[in-house]
Amino acid sequence: MLNESKVFKWLLTLYVFASCYGRGERKTENNKMETERGIAVVELFTSEGCSSCPPADKLLARISAENKDVYVLSYHVDYWDYLGWKDPFSQASFSNRQRDYAQQFNLQSIYTPQVVVNGRYEFVGSNEITLRASLKKNSTLDKLYLQVERKDASTIVVSCTLKAAATDLLNIALVQPQAQTVVKRGENNGQVLLHVNVVRNLKTVLAKEGSTAVEITIPESIKNQPLQIIGFYNNKSSYQITAAGKIAVPKG
Repeated sequence: MLNESKVFKWLLTLYVFASCYGRGERKTENNKMETERGIAVVELFTSEGCSSCPPADKLLARISAENKDVYVLSYHVDYWDYLGWKDPFSQASFSNRQRDYAQQFNLQSIYTPQVVVNGRYEFVGSNEITLRASLKKNSTLDKLYLQVERKDASTIVVSCTLKAAATDLLNIALVQPQAQTVVKRGENNGQVLLHVNVVRNLKTVLAKEGSTAVEITIPESIKNQPLQIIGFYNNKSSYQITAAGKIAVPKG
């Protein structure tokens, strides 16, 4: 039988262990990073010139509405722009990002609609069963805490303090939560297309330990609209995403 002294020492050891474990998981004012989990980043590569893309856009809209911890990013690629309809949200840089993913996944070509979850898995963007299963298994990113300040009417400064590895890239995406287009030509001629979380500007910088500040320009056409910032870290070699966060842009 244990004597009182041994019982006391055992309880004290257990208390210290529990206290240390708790501190490792608890969010504090001075150390907000690496404390919360349960986030996923879903990157959709889409185009208004592609007849297969509207179902994927609608699926991502439902997913985003159902779960606030699923951060959807809709990148409109530009390689459909020469086939009858120029997508007003398309950018060549988004097509290049998709090509980088294709290299990581050993794909022979790029396509739309394509979804990439946490930089780890890719599949057809309208495949709801696969997407939901992937989110159920892979909503494990760390929380990235962001701050946003207006520099002027068309410029914001985004900063974060999550500890990063030297192999990380910090991505800051300016997101338009909702957009609508009446398509007048091409494969979706006559349709009214609705989009969520359209990426209007994306800046990628090498991560560094300590606070990182990134300046983002807001397009003139949306500077008075509600906007968000979605920030995320990905490994520059594997492209796997490790942490993400989002924050509203203050009105100018």
